[in-house]
Amino acid sequence: MKTNSVVVTGLGVATPIGLGIDPFWENLMRGASGVSPVSVIDTSDFDVRTGAEIKGFSNASGDRTTALAIRATHLALEDADIKPAEIYGANVAVIMGTSCGNQESVERINEATLQGHQPSSHDIRNLTDDNISVSVTKRYSLTGPSLVIPTACSSGNHAIALGYDLIRSGRTSLALVGGADSISRILFTVFNRLQSLSPDVCRPFDSRRQGIVIGEGAGVLVLEPLEWALTRRARIYAQVLGYGLACDISGPTAPGPEGAGVIEAIRRMSQTYDVDLSSIDYISAHGTGTQLNDTIEVTAMKKLFGHGFKIPMSSIKSMVGHTMGAASALEAAACCMAIKTGLVPPTINYGVPDPACDIDPVPNIARAHKVRVAISNAFAFGGSIGVVAFGEIR
Repeated sequence: MKTNSVVVTGLGVATPIGLGIDPFWENLMRGASGVSPVSVIDTSDFDVRTGAEIKGFSNASGDRTTALAIRATHLALEDADIKPAEIYGANVAVIMGTSCGNQESVERINEATLQGHQPSSHDIRNLTDDNISVSVTKRYSLTGPSLVIPTACSSGNHAIALGYDLIRSGRTSLALVGGADSISRILFTVFNRLQSLSPDVCRPFDSRRQGIVIGEGAGVLVLEPLEWALTRRARIYAQVLGYGLACDISGPTAPGPEGAGVIEAIRRMSQTYDVDLSSIDYISAHGTGTQLNDTIEVTAMKKLFGHGFKIPMSSIKSMVGHTMGAASALEAAACCMAIKTGLVPPTINYGVPDPACDIDPVPNIARAHKVRVAISNAFAFGGSIGVVAFGEIR
């Protein structure tokens, strides 16, 4: 075991199919869908009125995205068996990814202004994206780096990568990393204008796929050095093996047609951290359910692993929707659970194979499958790509 190994010892998730890692994983395993009519915003102006919403979630902080981040962090620390008193005032890094940040506050400020009212001071304080990580930092009186990475749908993986580097460099001994986003009018507006919303459910890799389902959630991973985890006898889910980052600047919303950026990110991960591509047992796909993105992702994987590759490659977005800044954090949590349990989640709503996506999407039913190494793919608008590899302790 390497002395600079970084491991995952806590998983905290807030999702449309469960709060906490155990209910989340149980519902993934049974193929539960979190899609339902949206109630947190008025969708009457949109063609599509369904999404993957967390029903009954209490928004005590005044902004739903921040509240989700706080809840997921609490659940992650609890899962890692770390009590708040044990980290009070400590050099603990908090790094959160997001797409839209505290958009709820932005929209309330806009509404107040249009009606000729003064925005509330609370909404103004929540206006900047850094409030997401700062609120977590303040909650536990932490003194380490507190950062928000706004690289949209790949930001969760970017947060994991930065936390990994901070621990390996000795700048911190504990990192709380992940991402959060809530359902907002701006998300519905953008994807409605792009004509990228599915009218019913998300069908990744299926020939009938029509687009994304907007979701919301938060995912937080507790990262720490292996030595510390062993000393405190922590439960270890997986080891962070490394990451690869790239930017594919072919267009503002679409990756390059041949998946060059995706390929480059995975190759960098493999070469920099000695991750053997032949050892990968599971791929957590970006798998948005759009015609273009799914096809390009499969094209890239074929170029890397060969046509006809048999690595299971599923998309949990079929169950939780596209949770934007939380997406790759939740998918990283799923990778860790796949390694820990020897099970891989399915791609639900799959019924009609697409010849352009001739992969093993683990259709509809979870599967027992030994996972020693898993990778999580994440792609974002602007060509921002992040891939993280997780593995068994070795």
